[in-house]
Amino acid sequence: VDKLDNYENKLQEKYYQGNNQSLKDFVIKIFKEAESPYIFEAEFIHHINAHLYKHIVLSTEEYQNIAINYLETYCDAVKHIDSDIFTLFYNTEINIETSTGPSTISISKEIPLRSKEIFKNFISQKDLKDYLTRIIERPSFQKVNNKYRISNSIEYIFDDWNNFKEFLSIQTETTFLVEFMKFYALYEETNFQKFIDFDFKEITIKNNKEIVFE
Repeated sequence: VDKLDNYENKLQEKYYQGNNQSLKDFVIKIFKEAESPYIFEAEFIHHINAHLYKHIVLSTEEYQNIAINYLETYCDAVKHIDSDIFTLFYNTEINIETSTGPSTISISKEIPLRSKEIFKNFISQKDLKDYLTRIIERPSFQKVNNKYRISNSIEYIFDDWNNFKEFLSIQTETTFLVEFMKFYALYEETNFQKFIDFDFKEITIKNNKEIVFE
């Protein structure tokens, strides 16, 4: 991060005769030359945006757009969901400062709408079954058969459970989706709070780790 510190325009003065656009073009070029799956670069951008660094050549919006483009490019290139997609999605998040008084601020986290749409389009068009399989979780604290819940990670992508339900309602009906919706209805009765008993027939449950965005 220190190498991108352009405080008092010191980088553009030293290397680009004061031309800020040439400096920005150079930094953008470096990020554009990254190789798939872009994890290091995306995590670096997330680090910059999460810590609200100032004077780091590009704006928060410009860094965020690069991270979103990584997500979109990767989703266009692959056919099946994997951990890299979740990582790239999370790394488009930014921190937003809001003034709450003369000398105080609050910080909120935000994942852009464009990232959410890219993710939703990917699972809808390419790999809904594996996505639904991945978000079914078993208890990690004890060995219990046939007890499951749906990962709270859906709230980062769909904002709330109703939006997730509406999304599923417009997908092509398949035997595994019908089974998932039966499971969803039972889980909904717990207000999305408790593991429930369910005997899956169409969906093969993996030993899923909890999906955490933090």
